[in-house]
Amino acid sequence: MDQPAPVKSYAPNALGLYDMQGNVWEWCQDWYRPYKPDVAVKPQAQRETPSIETGTDKVRRGGSWYGTRGRCRCANRNYSHFANRYQTTGFRLVREVE
Repeated sequence: MDQPAPVKSYAPNALGLYDMQGNVWEWCQDWYRPYKPDVAVKPQAQRETPSIETGTDKVRRGGSWYGTRGRCRCANRNYSHFANRYQTTGFRLVREVE
């Protein structure tokens, strides 16, 4: 396939959610910065207080139809300039339930 698949082209995951990974990269609200190697092992109380960050690159997650199978997973993280527009990148609408 040379393009994203239509919504619900594949069966839902175990939680009943469709299209959670691999169709298109998902733009995230977070500004990109490299992970610090020691952050994952520090207890929450010892971590630095997060600050509002700015930059030119935003985080993208999940991989896309254009990438390799091993990269199509929710934990896959990448970045791109926030003004870029690709056929391989999209966004997810969220509805909060009260």
